Amino acid sequence: MPPLILLAGVGLLVVGGGFAVYLATRSAGQSPPSRLAPRAEEGAPTAQSGKGSAPDDPSPVITRVLDRLGLGRSLQKLLLQAGLLVRPTELVVLVLGLAGMGFAAGMAVRGFLLALVLSGVAAVVPVVYVQTRRAKRNKALVDQLSEALTMMASSLRSGYSFLRAMQVVSEEMDAPISEEFGRVLDEMNVGVSHERALKHLMDRCPSGDVELIVTACQIQSTVGGNLAEILDTTAGMIRERVRLQGEISALTAEGRLSASILCALPIFLAIVVGHLSPGYLDPLFITPMGRLLLLGAGGAMGMGMLVIKKMMAVQI
Repeated sequence: MPPLILLAGVGLLVVGGGFAVYLATRSAGQSPPSRLAPRAEEGAPTAQSGKGSAPDDPSPVITRVLDRLGLGRSLQKLLLQAGLLVRPTELVVLVLGLAGMGFAAGMAVRGFLLALVLSGVAAVVPVVYVQTRRAKRNKALVDQLSEALTMMASSLRSGYSFLRAMQVVSEEMDAPISEEFGRVLDEMNVGVSHERALKHLMDRCPSGDVELIVTACQIQSTVGGNLAEILDTTAGMIRERVRLQGEISALTAEGRLSASILCALPIFLAIVVGHLSPGYLDPLFITPMGRLLLLGAGGAMGMGMLVIKKMMAVQI
């Protein structure tokens, strides 16, 4: 049993790696979708709507279902925040495909219960990947904000306009901030208002720092003031916050490592015991009481991880 389960797990890891490669290659070289454009907000047809779907839509039926459920735009926003220029339909199709492969592998190895577990694990792989990439991209963007604001303030003092200052950032800095500022400029160039383009920036970049910058720019455009000085002050505040967050991360590293060890240790010991004494742990999987104990242990581990995560999360 353990070798077959290990083989099934390796197969799922290979499929999950192929999924990640697919998303990376599928996103490369594409122009940003217009899902968050103003016409999409006003209900006009977009590339994600049912009848207006592009020819390469893998499943127009799923697209229409997502739009009717109100999930299409939310999924598209999530993918944009992760820097993945793929359709929500493609993500759903891949989730269903991985879940089906996990279910088939579980049925071939053990039975219905293991099939459900592997199916759920395989279905979670794309979601975890997208969420991890989203968090990583958002952190990289926040780390670039102070430098971008300083560059914009210097450009404004040299006589550039606000749009030209944003263009300097989009041309001189690396992704992801260059991509986001470039999208704001593209929207303004096609007639989107200044306020709405900045609102779309907040939608794509869910960060309190971005919201602070956008709010400061909107207030300055309404009541006036020295925008360069405002940007400098905001940059200093963001730089100090990032420094404090780094110190907190270093101080809580021991707690996060302990949580990871405590979570991985039971699984590691189960694998070692199953390898040294084949059949010793079979009652946990084949008897009702054993399955109940496994379920309770998994729930306790999950609750403990949530508690430790909550304790380690310090907001500044």
